[in-house]
Amino acid sequence: MDLIRIVLVDDHKLLLSSMKVMLEKEDFIEVVGKAYNGKDFLEMMDNIEFDMVLMDIDMPGMNGIEAARGALSRRPDIKIITVSMFDDFDNYNQVIEAGVHGFVVKNAEIRELLEAIYSVWRNEKYFSPQLLENAIEYMSNRQDKSKVKYLLSKREMQVLKLISEGLSSNEIAANLDISPRTVEKHRDALLKKTKSKNAVTLAVFASKHGLLD
Repeated sequence: MDLIRIVLVDDHKLLLSSMKVMLEKEDFIEVVGKAYNGKDFLEMMDNIEFDMVLMDIDMPGMNGIEAARGALSRRPDIKIITVSMFDDFDNYNQVIEAGVHGFVVKNAEIRELLEAIYSVWRNEKYFSPQLLENAIEYMSNRQDKSKVKYLLSKREMQVLKLISEGLSSNEIAANLDISPRTVEKHRDALLKKTKSKNAVTLAVFASKHGLLD
């Protein structure tokens, strides 16, 4: 696995330093920079080589959402995970619209933060489970169909479409070249995230939210 070079952006210096220590215990992670608000990060980003940013949302001067927009307009290739205490869904909307790749709450354990980092590094999206179900329900009620799609991983979308076509777990496994057990894992995740009861209600959810296009 390649080394993941990470920049940390947070106005809480003690938290930022603690996060750096915890992350650098991982063999494949190196913290290559720190900034204390979005403006400082944008000013430094052209002077360092990095792959990913872990960024707070609520910061003085320039918040993480504005900084994410600015950074991705200049470096579309970087990965951004927002790390925040916020759990209101206006932030979810803004985070998604900014184009970030994940959202982790600050009270998450280190193993969840690492899961988010490695998932995003594999070009998947990651949103804290404790927020994801409510976010999908909120966006469903507001009919934010494109945002609901964003909250599901690429593989989950593939499995959802094949479930909606009536394929069995074994048929989906063969189609995607994965194991039936892995298919069941994705099926269970989809049921939980969408609050569906079975394959039929999953298909209804997918159709309702325009996920089968």
